[in-house]
Amino acid sequence: ALAQQMLMPYEQALQQKPAGYEAFAPLVGIYQIAINTRLAIAKGSLSNRKQAVVRGAQQLMTIADKYRVPKTDNEDRLAGQALIEAGRLYQLDEDVLSAQETLTRVNRLQDKTNKAKALFVRGELYRRLHDSASVTSVFVQVIHLFGEQSDWGKRAINQAIRETEQSLDEQHQSVQHKVAELF
Repeated sequence: ALAQQMLMPYEQALQQKPAGYEAFAPLVGIYQIAINTRLAIAKGSLSNRKQAVVRGAQQLMTIADKYRVPKTDNEDRLAGQALIEAGRLYQLDEDVLSAQETLTRVNRLQDKTNKAKALFVRGELYRRLHDSASVTSVFVQVIHLFGEQSDWGKRAINQAIRETEQSLDEQHQSVQHKVAELF
């Protein structure tokens, strides 16, 4: 409900079609689809959740396809954001394969910020699968994309360090458990 309230001023502004309206109207639409889908998921049953995710993701993929061959940087960003939101919806439904497939499509676009966002979401998916090597790999990709000194690079370094520490802790606990089983 809070997210809907936050979008309301933009929706009202869009109805008046202000200057620059064409640039941000599709982005508001992307977020409306994502929010409405999340609301439907929260209110519905498990089978309704799947239907809501598929419907929302299809709507977002339609937007991404519309801007697939971008003529402007804004269209490239719109396609990327639509793909990221579709990937996040698949993630909510625990459809890891569809989420990964959708998020990987962002790599074909030019907007580096959306590439980093998609990589971070992919990292979260890999983390849920306990695939530490892949988590680290996506953060290394962000570092290569932006460099170590950029905000994205620093965030990726911190995430990679956190993931490595967590992986080492888990390995250490596993070894302790195995040693304890010997006695």
